[in-house]
Amino acid sequence: MYLAVKRLHLRADSLAAKLEKGGETSCIDEAIELDRDALELCPPGHPERRVSLNGLAKHLIGRYTQLGAMRDVDEAIVLYREAIDLFQKGHNTRSMLLNNLASCLSMRYNQLGVLEDLDVTIVLCREALHFRPTDHPLRSMALNNLAAHLSTRYKQLGVMENLGEAIVLSQEALDLRPIGHPNRLSSLNSLASCLFSRYGRLG
Repeated sequence: MYLAVKRLHLRADSLAAKLEKGGETSCIDEAIELDRDALELCPPGHPERRVSLNGLAKHLIGRYTQLGAMRDVDEAIVLYREAIDLFQKGHNTRSMLLNNLASCLSMRYNQLGVLEDLDVTIVLCREALHFRPTDHPLRSMALNNLAAHLSTRYKQLGVMENLGEAIVLSQEALDLRPIGHPNRLSSLNSLASCLFSRYGRLG
């Protein structure tokens, strides 16, 4: 059973990679069907179910980025939520899935503008950051993600506490990305944007 599931996932990943290299959209459709087959082989309680949930969600989001069907995001959100529940708090994969779910909710917020999606995104990013200690290589990314969503909430509601926290987080992310870091420019831009927003509000 395990080998059958693994083979399905490998074939699905191979097809999805073809789309990224300019292949037909039918590649991602077929990849998703293979992921669905794998998930059917992993009923609740199966040790590989969480892997299958993540694989299907990942490729649904891949299709969304190509075709823009919101139903793919909606389904991915459901799948990621179930997958997260199968990992204990503090597990490295759980933190990754929290970021993936937050990304999906952010996509839906950007399309539909439902504030609840943004608020849940912030909650998820806070939990993910909690398990990225100061020496974790992905802490700067977690800081940047949370800062970005807090900045978005400030722009939507005008809550200065959101902007103030975004500035603090952006500064910490920048400090973790010294000169030469490939993502330093992103942190500089994020911090500059937040500071400009504060200047526009307070002078």
